[in-house]
Amino acid sequence: MSGRFKKLIYISLFVVIIVVPMVSWGVLSALSVKNPAIMETLDFDLDEKRLKATISEPIDLAVITEELEKYYDDRIPYRSILITTKKAIDAKIEEPYKNGLEMTLLKLLSKKRSVEVATLYEDSYDGRAYRCFDQAVDLYFNHALAKDEIDPYDATIEYPLKITDNGRVIIGQSNWLYLYLSNYDYYNGIKSLATTSEIKARSDKYEELNDLCKKLGKKLVIYICPEKEEIYPEYMPTVNIVDDKELPLYIKDYVDSHTDVAYIYPKEEFLNYKKNYILYKKYDSHWNYVGGYLAINKIKEALGLETTPLYDMDLEKYDYTYGDLIPYGNISVDGLTRSVEYNFKNYKEDYNVDEKVIVENFQARAFETTSDKGADETAFIVGDSYVEAVIPFARKEFGKLYCTSFLNLAKDFVRKQVEDADDIVLIFVERNENVALKEAVNIITRILKNYEKNYKKPTD
Repeated sequence: MSGRFKKLIYISLFVVIIVVPMVSWGVLSALSVKNPAIMETLDFDLDEKRLKATISEPIDLAVITEELEKYYDDRIPYRSILITTKKAIDAKIEEPYKNGLEMTLLKLLSKKRSVEVATLYEDSYDGRAYRCFDQAVDLYFNHALAKDEIDPYDATIEYPLKITDNGRVIIGQSNWLYLYLSNYDYYNGIKSLATTSEIKARSDKYEELNDLCKKLGKKLVIYICPEKEEIYPEYMPTVNIVDDKELPLYIKDYVDSHTDVAYIYPKEEFLNYKKNYILYKKYDSHWNYVGGYLAINKIKEALGLETTPLYDMDLEKYDYTYGDLIPYGNISVDGLTRSVEYNFKNYKEDYNVDEKVIVENFQARAFETTSDKGADETAFIVGDSYVEAVIPFARKEFGKLYCTSFLNLAKDFVRKQVEDADDIVLIFVERNENVALKEAVNIITRILKNYEKNYKKPTD
Protein backbone atom coordinates (compact mmCIF):
# COMPACT_ATOMS: atom_id res chain seq x y z
CA MET A 1 0.00 0.00 0.00
CA SER A 2 1.49 3.31 -1.08
CA GLY A 3 2.21 6.10 1.36
CA ARG A 4 -0.12 8.43 -0.50
CA PHE A 5 -3.01 5.95 -0.22
CA LYS A 6 -2.35 5.49 3.53
CA LYS A 7 -2.41 9.25 4.02
CA LEU A 8 -5.75 9.43 2.17
CA ILE A 9 -7.20 6.74 4.45
CA TYR A 10 -6.01 8.55 7.59
CA ILE A 11 -7.48 11.86 6.39
CA SER A 12 -10.77 10.15 5.53
CA LEU A 13 -10.96 8.51 8.96
CA PHE A 14 -10.22 11.84 10.66
CA VAL A 15 -12.98 13.56 8.68
CA VAL A 16 -15.44 10.76 9.52
CA ILE A 17 -14.59 10.99 13.24
CA ILE A 18 -15.21 14.75 13.20
CA VAL A 19 -18.20 14.92 10.85
CA VAL A 20 -20.29 11.84 11.73
CA PRO A 21 -20.92 12.78 15.40
CA MET A 22 -21.89 16.33 14.39
CA VAL A 23 -24.24 15.18 11.62
CA SER A 24 -25.86 12.50 13.77
CA TRP A 25 -26.22 14.98 16.65
CA GLY A 26 -27.95 17.43 14.33
CA VAL A 27 -30.35 14.73 13.13
CA LEU A 28 -31.17 13.64 16.69
CA SER A 29 -31.65 17.28 17.73
CA ALA A 30 -34.18 17.71 14.90
CA LEU A 31 -36.01 14.52 15.91
CA SER A 32 -36.13 15.65 19.53
CA VAL A 33 -38.38 18.55 18.59
CA LYS A 34 -41.23 16.04 18.45
CA ASN A 35 -39.76 13.67 21.01
CA PRO A 36 -37.83 15.64 23.72
CA ALA A 37 -36.96 12.40 25.52
CA ILE A 38 -34.26 11.75 22.90
CA MET A 39 -32.09 14.70 23.92
CA GLU A 40 -32.95 14.27 27.60
CA THR A 41 -31.29 10.86 27.34
CA LEU A 42 -28.28 12.08 25.37
CA ASP A 43 -27.66 15.62 26.67
CA PHE A 44 -28.33 15.31 30.40
CA ASP A 45 -27.10 17.58 33.21
CA LEU A 46 -23.69 16.56 34.63
CA ASP A 47 -24.20 18.73 37.73
CA GLU A 48 -20.98 20.64 36.96
CA LYS A 49 -22.32 23.78 38.71
CA ARG A 50 -20.60 26.20 36.36
CA LEU A 51 -21.41 28.34 33.36
CA LYS A 52 -20.60 27.04 29.90
CA ALA A 53 -17.76 28.87 28.18
CA THR A 54 -18.75 31.96 26.21
CA ILE A 55 -17.15 34.21 23.60
CA SER A 56 -16.11 37.66 24.84
CA GLU A 57 -18.06 40.67 23.65
CA PRO A 58 -16.50 42.54 21.99
CA ILE A 59 -14.26 39.82 20.55
CA ASP A 60 -10.74 39.85 21.98
CA LEU A 61 -8.34 38.64 19.26
CA ALA A 62 -5.66 37.90 21.86
CA VAL A 63 -7.72 35.10 23.45
CA ILE A 64 -10.25 34.20 20.74
CA THR A 65 -8.52 30.89 19.86
CA GLU A 66 -8.58 29.74 23.49
CA GLU A 67 -12.19 30.87 23.92
CA LEU A 68 -13.33 29.06 20.77
CA GLU A 69 -11.67 25.85 21.96
CA LYS A 70 -13.37 26.04 25.36
CA TYR A 71 -16.69 26.99 23.70
CA TYR A 72 -16.54 23.89 21.47
CA ASP A 73 -15.40 21.60 24.32
CA ASP A 74 -18.50 22.59 26.32
CA ARG A 75 -20.81 21.82 23.38
CA ILE A 76 -19.21 18.81 21.71
CA PRO A 77 -21.75 16.18 20.55
CA TYR A 78 -22.44 13.36 23.05
CA ARG A 79 -20.42 15.21 25.70
CA SER A 80 -22.53 14.00 28.67
CA ILE A 81 -22.33 10.36 27.56
CA LEU A 82 -18.60 10.53 26.87
CA ILE A 83 -17.78 12.08 30.26
CA THR A 84 -20.07 9.67 32.14
CA THR A 85 -18.57 6.67 30.34
CA LYS A 86 -15.03 7.84 31.11
CA LYS A 87 -15.87 8.26 34.80
CA ALA A 88 -17.36 4.75 34.90
CA ILE A 89 -14.24 3.28 33.28
CA ASP A 90 -11.97 5.23 35.64
CA ALA A 91 -13.98 3.99 38.63
CA LYS A 92 -13.62 0.38 37.51
CA ILE A 93 -9.88 0.81 37.03
CA GLU A 94 -9.52 2.57 40.38
CA GLU A 95 -11.62 0.09 42.37
CA PRO A 96 -8.86 -2.54 42.91
CA TYR A 97 -6.52 0.23 44.07
CA LYS A 98 -9.05 1.67 46.52
CA ASN A 99 -9.96 -1.72 47.96
CA GLY A 100 -6.42 -3.05 48.18
CA LEU A 101 -3.27 -1.04 47.71
CA GLU A 102 -4.52 2.27 49.11
CA MET A 103 -5.75 0.74 52.37
CA THR A 104 -2.37 -0.91 52.87
CA LEU A 105 -0.53 2.34 52.18
CA LEU A 106 -2.80 4.24 54.59
CA LYS A 107 -1.95 1.86 57.41
CA LEU A 108 1.79 2.25 56.72
CA LEU A 109 2.04 5.96 55.96
CA SER A 110 -1.02 7.78 57.33
CA LYS A 111 -0.98 10.45 59.99
CA LYS A 112 -3.99 12.06 61.60
CA ARG A 113 -4.52 15.77 60.96
CA SER A 114 -4.19 17.48 64.32
CA VAL A 115 -7.57 18.03 65.96
CA GLU A 116 -8.31 20.04 69.06
CA VAL A 117 -9.75 17.72 71.69
CA ALA A 118 -13.04 18.91 73.15
CA THR A 119 -12.81 20.43 76.63
CA LEU A 120 -15.74 19.65 78.92
CA TYR A 121 -16.28 21.74 82.02
CA GLU A 122 -16.71 19.71 85.20
CA ASP A 123 -19.38 22.11 86.41
CA SER A 124 -22.86 21.59 85.06
CA TYR A 125 -25.80 23.83 84.25
CA ASP A 126 -29.33 22.43 84.52
CA GLY A 127 -27.70 19.06 85.02
CA ARG A 128 -25.81 19.13 81.72
CA ALA A 129 -22.08 19.50 81.00
CA TYR A 130 -21.08 22.12 78.43
CA ARG A 131 -18.15 22.77 76.11
CA CYS A 132 -17.41 26.47 75.58
CA PHE A 133 -14.64 29.08 75.61
CA ASP A 134 -16.50 31.52 77.85
CA GLN A 135 -18.67 29.53 80.20
CA ALA A 136 -20.31 32.45 82.01
CA VAL A 137 -21.46 34.21 78.84
CA ASP A 138 -22.50 31.11 77.00
CA LEU A 139 -24.45 29.51 79.80
CA TYR A 140 -26.28 32.80 80.36
CA PHE A 141 -27.31 33.05 76.72
CA ASN A 142 -27.66 29.26 76.35
CA HIS A 143 -25.28 29.21 73.36
CA ALA A 144 -22.88 26.53 74.51
CA LEU A 145 -23.07 23.03 73.07
CA ALA A 146 -24.14 20.46 75.60
CA LYS A 147 -22.13 17.27 75.95
CA ASP A 148 -24.88 15.13 74.41
CA GLU A 149 -25.05 17.48 71.37
CA ILE A 150 -21.43 16.77 70.40
CA ASP A 151 -20.82 13.64 68.33
CA PRO A 152 -18.09 11.48 69.89
CA TYR A 153 -14.90 10.70 68.01
CA ASP A 154 -11.67 8.94 68.86
CA ALA A 155 -8.57 10.88 67.80
CA THR A 156 -6.33 7.90 68.51
CA ILE A 157 -7.77 5.42 66.02
CA GLU A 158 -6.85 4.94 62.37
CA TYR A 159 -10.19 5.58 60.67
CA PRO A 160 -10.20 4.13 57.11
CA LEU A 161 -11.61 5.85 54.06
CA LYS A 162 -15.21 4.74 53.57
CA ILE A 163 -16.98 5.82 50.39
CA THR A 164 -20.57 5.22 49.30
CA ASP A 165 -21.17 2.66 46.56
CA ASN A 166 -21.67 5.37 43.93
CA GLY A 167 -18.29 6.92 44.79
CA ARG A 168 -19.66 10.35 45.72
CA VAL A 169 -19.70 10.66 49.51
CA ILE A 170 -17.29 9.92 52.37
CA ILE A 171 -18.82 8.30 55.46
CA GLY A 172 -16.79 9.64 58.36
CA GLN A 173 -16.66 8.93 62.07
CA SER A 174 -20.04 9.12 63.85
CA ASN A 175 -21.58 8.99 60.34
CA TRP A 176 -20.55 12.54 59.44
CA LEU A 177 -20.85 12.88 55.66
CA TYR A 178 -18.45 14.72 53.34
CA LEU A 179 -18.16 15.21 49.61
CA TYR A 180 -15.60 12.86 48.05
CA LEU A 181 -14.80 13.52 44.36
CA SER A 182 -12.18 16.31 44.15
CA ASN A 183 -12.67 17.35 47.80
CA TYR A 184 -10.67 14.42 49.17
CA ASP A 185 -7.52 15.33 47.22
CA TYR A 186 -8.07 18.97 48.11
CA TYR A 187 -8.31 18.07 51.81
CA ASN A 188 -5.11 16.06 51.93
CA GLY A 189 -3.23 18.76 50.00
CA ILE A 190 -2.53 16.98 46.72
CA LYS A 191 -4.45 19.57 44.69
CA SER A 192 -4.39 22.56 47.03
CA LEU A 193 -1.25 24.31 45.83
CA ALA A 194 -0.79 26.81 43.03
CA THR A 195 2.26 28.60 41.68
CA THR A 196 2.98 32.19 42.65
CA SER A 197 2.24 33.28 39.10
CA GLU A 198 -1.20 31.60 39.24
CA ILE A 199 -2.01 33.25 42.55
CA LYS A 200 -0.83 36.59 41.20
CA ALA A 201 -3.04 36.16 38.12
CA ARG A 202 -6.11 35.61 40.33
CA SER A 203 -5.18 38.52 42.57
CA ASP A 204 -4.74 40.78 39.53
CA LYS A 205 -8.25 39.88 38.34
CA TYR A 206 -9.73 40.69 41.76
CA GLU A 207 -7.80 43.97 41.86
CA GLU A 208 -8.99 44.90 38.36
CA LEU A 209 -12.62 44.38 39.39
CA ASN A 210 -12.08 46.22 42.67
CA ASP A 211 -10.54 49.22 40.86
CA LEU A 212 -13.50 49.30 38.49
CA CYS A 213 -15.92 49.24 41.41
CA LYS A 214 -14.14 52.15 43.09
CA LYS A 215 -14.24 54.21 39.87
CA LEU A 216 -17.97 53.58 39.62
CA GLY A 217 -18.73 54.33 43.28
CA LYS A 218 -19.21 50.70 44.30
CA LYS A 219 -17.71 48.39 46.93
CA LEU A 220 -16.52 44.84 46.32
CA VAL A 221 -16.39 41.96 48.81
CA ILE A 222 -15.19 38.43 48.03
CA TYR A 223 -16.17 35.88 50.67
CA ILE A 224 -14.76 32.33 50.51
CA CYS A 225 -16.61 29.75 52.61
CA PRO A 226 -14.32 27.11 54.18
CA GLU A 227 -14.91 23.50 53.21
CA LYS A 228 -16.73 21.44 55.83
CA GLU A 229 -13.75 19.12 56.29
CA GLU A 230 -11.48 22.08 57.07
CA ILE A 231 -13.67 23.04 60.05
CA TYR A 232 -14.59 19.49 61.12
CA PRO A 233 -11.52 17.38 60.27
CA GLU A 234 -11.96 15.24 63.38
CA TYR A 235 -14.61 13.10 61.69
CA MET A 236 -12.67 12.67 58.45
CA PRO A 237 -10.76 9.48 57.56
CA THR A 238 -7.12 9.15 58.55
CA VAL A 239 -5.10 10.37 55.59
CA ASN A 240 -1.55 11.36 54.75
CA ILE A 241 -1.66 15.15 54.75
CA VAL A 242 0.65 16.41 52.03
CA ASP A 243 0.00 20.09 52.75
CA ASP A 244 -2.49 21.41 55.32
CA LYS A 245 -2.58 25.03 54.21
CA GLU A 246 -5.54 25.68 51.94
CA LEU A 247 -5.24 27.60 48.70
CA PRO A 248 -7.49 30.46 49.92
CA LEU A 249 -4.94 31.19 52.65
CA TYR A 250 -2.18 31.58 50.07
CA ILE A 251 -4.44 33.80 47.98
CA LYS A 252 -5.59 35.85 50.99
CA ASP A 253 -1.98 36.42 52.09
CA TYR A 254 -1.08 37.61 48.60
CA VAL A 255 -4.23 39.74 48.12
CA ASP A 256 -3.87 41.38 51.55
CA SER A 257 -0.21 42.27 50.97
CA HIS A 258 -0.55 43.51 47.37
CA THR A 259 -4.07 45.00 47.08
CA ASP A 260 -6.88 46.58 49.09
CA VAL A 261 -9.46 44.01 47.94
CA ALA A 262 -11.81 42.82 50.71
CA TYR A 263 -11.05 39.08 50.43
CA ILE A 264 -12.48 37.14 53.38
CA TYR A 265 -11.58 33.56 54.28
CA PRO A 266 -12.86 33.04 57.86
CA LYS A 267 -11.34 29.68 58.80
CA GLU A 268 -9.89 30.85 62.14
CA GLU A 269 -13.15 32.57 63.06
CA PHE A 270 -15.12 29.40 62.31
CA LEU A 271 -12.72 27.23 64.33
CA ASN A 272 -13.32 29.51 67.31
CA TYR A 273 -17.10 29.52 66.96
CA LYS A 274 -17.31 25.73 66.53
CA LYS A 275 -16.44 25.44 70.22
CA ASN A 276 -19.92 26.75 70.98
CA TYR A 277 -21.98 26.04 67.89
CA ILE A 278 -22.43 23.48 65.17
CA LEU A 279 -21.63 25.42 61.96
CA TYR A 280 -22.15 22.79 59.25
CA LYS A 281 -24.90 20.25 58.74
CA LYS A 282 -23.84 16.73 59.68
CA TYR A 283 -25.39 15.08 56.61
CA ASP A 284 -24.95 17.97 54.20
CA SER A 285 -22.03 19.57 52.38
CA HIS A 286 -23.21 23.07 53.38
CA TRP A 287 -22.93 25.29 56.41
CA ASN A 288 -26.06 26.01 58.46
CA TYR A 289 -27.70 29.32 59.40
CA VAL A 290 -25.11 30.09 62.08
CA GLY A 291 -22.45 29.90 59.38
CA GLY A 292 -24.60 32.12 57.18
CA TYR A 293 -25.02 34.67 59.98
CA LEU A 294 -21.28 34.82 60.64
CA ALA A 295 -20.80 35.42 56.92
CA ILE A 296 -23.28 38.30 56.67
CA ASN A 297 -21.66 39.95 59.70
CA LYS A 298 -18.20 39.79 58.09
CA ILE A 299 -19.57 41.09 54.79
CA LYS A 300 -21.33 44.01 56.51
CA GLU A 301 -18.17 44.81 58.44
CA ALA A 302 -16.18 44.92 55.17
CA LEU A 303 -18.81 47.26 53.71
CA GLY A 304 -18.59 49.59 56.72
CA LEU A 305 -22.08 48.69 58.00
CA GLU A 306 -23.11 48.15 61.61
CA THR A 307 -23.13 44.52 62.79
CA THR A 308 -24.89 42.64 65.59
CA PRO A 309 -22.84 39.99 67.45
CA LEU A 310 -24.06 36.42 67.20
CA TYR A 311 -24.23 36.28 71.01
CA ASP A 312 -26.97 38.91 70.95
CA MET A 313 -29.22 36.69 68.84
CA ASP A 314 -31.98 34.59 70.38
CA LEU A 315 -31.26 31.07 69.10
CA GLU A 316 -33.34 27.95 69.44
CA LYS A 317 -31.74 24.56 68.80
CA TYR A 318 -33.66 21.78 67.12
CA ASP A 319 -32.96 18.33 65.73
CA TYR A 320 -32.16 18.06 62.03
CA THR A 321 -31.69 14.64 60.43
CA TYR A 322 -31.52 15.42 56.72
CA GLY A 323 -28.90 16.72 54.27
CA ASP A 324 -28.10 16.79 50.56
CA LEU A 325 -25.37 14.15 50.91
CA ILE A 326 -27.93 11.49 51.92
CA PRO A 327 -29.61 11.29 48.47
CA TYR A 328 -26.36 12.27 46.71
CA GLY A 329 -24.61 9.26 48.22
CA ASN A 330 -27.72 7.06 47.97
CA ILE A 331 -27.57 6.51 51.73
CA SER A 332 -30.35 5.01 53.83
CA VAL A 333 -31.64 7.25 56.62
CA ASP A 334 -32.20 4.26 58.90
CA GLY A 335 -30.00 4.47 61.96
CA LEU A 336 -28.75 8.03 61.35
CA THR A 337 -28.63 10.07 64.54
CA ARG A 338 -29.86 13.63 64.76
CA SER A 339 -27.73 16.74 64.30
CA VAL A 340 -28.16 20.27 65.63
CA GLU A 341 -29.67 23.13 63.63
CA TYR A 342 -30.69 26.60 64.80
CA ASN A 343 -33.68 28.86 64.48
CA PHE A 344 -33.07 32.61 64.82
CA LYS A 345 -36.21 33.21 66.85
CA ASN A 346 -36.32 37.01 66.84
CA TYR A 347 -35.01 37.67 63.34
CA LYS A 348 -38.26 37.67 61.40
CA GLU A 349 -40.36 39.79 63.75
CA ASP A 350 -39.26 43.38 63.24
CA TYR A 351 -39.07 43.97 59.48
CA ASN A 352 -41.07 43.66 56.28
CA VAL A 353 -39.64 42.42 53.00
CA ASP A 354 -41.17 42.57 49.53
CA GLU A 355 -39.82 40.02 47.07
CA LYS A 356 -39.91 39.76 43.29
CA VAL A 357 -38.88 36.40 41.85
CA ILE A 358 -36.98 36.59 38.56
CA VAL A 359 -35.88 32.96 38.11
CA GLU A 360 -37.77 30.23 39.97
CA ASN A 361 -35.30 27.38 39.88
CA PHE A 362 -33.81 25.45 42.79
CA GLN A 363 -30.25 25.43 41.43
CA ALA A 364 -30.26 28.80 39.68
CA ARG A 365 -32.86 31.03 41.28
CA ALA A 366 -32.78 34.82 41.24
CA PHE A 367 -34.86 37.44 43.05
CA GLU A 368 -35.03 41.06 44.21
CA THR A 369 -36.09 42.26 47.66
CA THR A 370 -36.71 45.54 49.43
CA SER A 371 -36.56 45.80 53.23
CA ASP A 372 -38.10 48.55 55.34
CA LYS A 373 -35.37 48.15 58.01
CA GLY A 374 -32.35 47.50 55.78
CA ALA A 375 -29.33 49.77 55.34
CA ASP A 376 -29.59 52.43 52.65
CA GLU A 377 -27.58 50.27 50.26
CA THR A 378 -28.35 48.31 47.11
CA ALA A 379 -26.45 45.03 47.17
CA PHE A 380 -25.83 42.53 44.37
CA ILE A 381 -25.02 39.12 45.83
CA VAL A 382 -23.93 36.30 43.54
CA GLY A 383 -22.54 32.91 44.44
CA ASP A 384 -23.02 29.17 44.57
CA SER A 385 -25.37 27.13 46.75
CA TYR A 386 -23.67 28.39 49.95
CA VAL A 387 -25.50 31.70 49.48
CA GLU A 388 -28.71 29.99 50.63
CA ALA A 389 -27.75 30.19 54.32
CA VAL A 390 -26.95 33.92 53.92
CA ILE A 391 -30.20 34.91 52.18
CA PRO A 392 -32.51 35.07 55.26
CA PHE A 393 -30.20 37.68 56.80
CA ALA A 394 -29.25 39.58 53.63
CA ARG A 395 -32.96 40.13 52.88
CA LYS A 396 -33.23 42.20 56.04
CA GLU A 397 -29.83 43.87 56.12
CA PHE A 398 -29.98 45.69 52.75
CA GLY A 399 -32.62 48.19 51.74
CA LYS A 400 -32.55 46.66 48.26
CA LEU A 401 -31.06 43.29 47.41
CA TYR A 402 -30.39 41.57 44.10
CA CYS A 403 -29.50 37.92 44.66
CA THR A 404 -28.71 35.31 42.02
CA SER A 405 -26.89 32.06 41.42
CA PHE A 406 -23.73 32.39 39.31
CA LEU A 407 -25.49 30.09 36.82
CA ASN A 408 -27.62 33.12 35.82
CA LEU A 409 -24.71 35.46 35.11
CA ALA A 410 -25.04 35.16 31.34
CA LYS A 411 -28.69 36.30 31.46
CA ASP A 412 -29.74 39.80 30.44
CA PHE A 413 -31.27 40.93 33.76
CA VAL A 414 -27.91 40.60 35.55
CA ARG A 415 -26.34 43.53 33.68
CA LYS A 416 -28.87 46.02 35.04
CA GLN A 417 -28.53 44.65 38.58
CA VAL A 418 -24.73 44.92 38.55
CA GLU A 419 -24.90 48.47 37.20
CA ASP A 420 -27.49 49.49 39.81
CA ALA A 421 -25.75 47.99 42.86
CA ASP A 422 -23.80 49.96 45.46
CA ASP A 423 -22.20 46.77 46.79
CA ILE A 424 -21.07 43.72 44.83
CA VAL A 425 -20.66 40.63 47.01
CA LEU A 426 -19.35 37.28 45.74
CA ILE A 427 -19.86 34.24 47.99
CA PHE A 428 -18.31 30.91 46.98
CA VAL A 429 -17.13 27.77 48.76
CA GLU A 430 -13.37 27.37 48.44
CA ARG A 431 -13.45 24.51 45.89
CA ASN A 432 -15.20 26.91 43.50
CA GLU A 433 -12.58 29.65 43.88
CA ASN A 434 -10.80 28.71 40.66
CA VAL A 435 -13.88 27.88 38.56
CA ALA A 436 -17.19 29.57 39.37
CA LEU A 437 -15.67 32.57 41.16
CA LYS A 438 -13.18 33.11 38.34
CA GLU A 439 -15.98 33.11 35.76
CA ALA A 440 -18.13 35.41 37.90
CA VAL A 441 -15.28 37.93 38.26
CA ASN A 442 -14.66 37.88 34.49
CA ILE A 443 -18.32 38.42 33.61
CA ILE A 444 -18.92 41.19 36.17
CA THR A 445 -15.71 42.91 35.08
CA ARG A 446 -16.89 42.81 31.46
CA ILE A 447 -20.28 44.29 32.47
CA LEU A 448 -18.67 47.14 34.42
CA LYS A 449 -16.16 47.91 31.66
CA ASN A 450 -19.04 48.47 29.26
CA TYR A 451 -20.92 50.45 31.91
CA GLU A 452 -17.84 52.63 32.54
CA LYS A 453 -17.91 53.93 28.96
CA ASN A 454 -21.15 55.85 29.63
CA TYR A 455 -20.74 56.41 33.36
CA LYS A 456 -20.86 59.93 34.72
CA LYS A 457 -19.66 60.43 38.28
CA PRO A 458 -22.38 62.05 40.43
CA THR A 459 -21.69 65.63 41.44
CA ASP A 460 -22.02 66.66 45.07
